[in-house]
Amino acid sequence: MASILLTIHIIVAISLVISVLLQRSEGGLGGLGGGMSNIMSSQSGNSFITKLTLFLATGFIITSLSLAIVSGNSNKNSIIENDIIKNIKEKDVPTVPLAE
Repeated sequence: MASILLTIHIIVAISLVISVLLQRSEGGLGGLGGGMSNIMSSQSGNSFITKLTLFLATGFIITSLSLAIVSGNSNKNSIIENDIIKNIKEKDVPTVPLAE
């Protein structure tokens, strides 16, 4: 379940980044210096991308919360605790020969 949710989350995150990058720039400082560019730009062209971005942002938040709930309910330890620390403890630490 978590792997499917993580795959969906990654797809939504990449799509969100792409949709934000496709949006028309309003000018520097979030449109504060845009002045006339807001009057001359067409709102109909940006409405689809704006709605898509809103939909993807909502999906991103939902998948983030779902991943947190799924991972919080599992009783497994983290990957670091299971694999890395276990392998460090199991491996024999090589000894350094002393000079005579």
